[in-house]
Amino acid sequence: MTLDIIINNSSSITIFFTEKNEIENFTKIFTVLDKNKAAKALFSHEVNIEYQHNCVTLISSTNFEFSDLNKIITHMLQHNLTISANIIAQSLEQGCNILKTDNLVICRFNNKPLYGINISIRNNAIMLHPISIRYLNLSSEHNQRLIHLLKTHTNTSDTTIDDKQNTILVSINTAIYDIIESLVSILIKAQIIEESHKEDTLQQLTKLAFHDFTSNELQIVKNIAQYPTDHPLSKYKNIAKNVENIFSHLASNELLDSYSAKLLQDAINNTGEFSTAPHIIMRSFSKLNKNFHNQVKSIINQTE
Repeated sequence: MTLDIIINNSSSITIFFTEKNEIENFTKIFTVLDKNKAAKALFSHEVNIEYQHNCVTLISSTNFEFSDLNKIITHMLQHNLTISANIIAQSLEQGCNILKTDNLVICRFNNKPLYGINISIRNNAIMLHPISIRYLNLSSEHNQRLIHLLKTHTNTSDTTIDDKQNTILVSINTAIYDIIESLVSILIKAQIIEESHKEDTLQQLTKLAFHDFTSNELQIVKNIAQYPTDHPLSKYKNIAKNVENIFSHLASNELLDSYSAKLLQDAINNTGEFSTAPHIIMRSFSKLNKNFHNQVKSIINQTE
């Protein structure tokens, strides 16, 4: 059994076990050839592992994020390493205070973290990860009320449970801002966030969705811009490069210069050089305008 999970600092996490054979099991599921290095498939950065008689310490080459801690716990549970609900909740709450949470929004009520939310436009899903012990069991009364609210609300009706990841999934089946507005209203009703945090939560979730969307579209247009000269789309390489430049600025939250802002305006309106561009290039802008119309308008207006 897992005795405790301690976040020593942002780059070091120690896990204590009751039995030596549990450390051996941990080694099997977290490493491949070298028992002192975590499997590359688990983390986006190098993680070394140090062993003592009843504990292991994971040391990151950079810094762990909250999502890494969640991944460690989920991976252990999926491979039958026992962790009590109290230890899970304590470590996740500790992680909210010590680790970076840039890739998700932490929902708090009375200053207690209850849920973490992240967004994947590519997978058309908003993921709700329980943090508080009150919500860890997705079958609990509190979660059943939340799930009922999500399923019965018009804009968030497509809600499923991912038991493997212990996550509630809300499908994105309309403009993302409408979904986010509905979700925030439900979170307030379920007392997962406070009414006074409504606008801040809306802004955080919208910013998260915008970054996820623009980063994903950037990768798509980069691929188009790199097509070989014998590819039918290669004649649109200059347009694709301009699209790549726009999404590169948007994904990094940089202000557009006046020239790039004019290109963005033309792309949204299908005018100028974009009037003859194929759908495969222009659909990124259609989705951008559909999901983030107000943000796009604000970005263009900032340069005028």
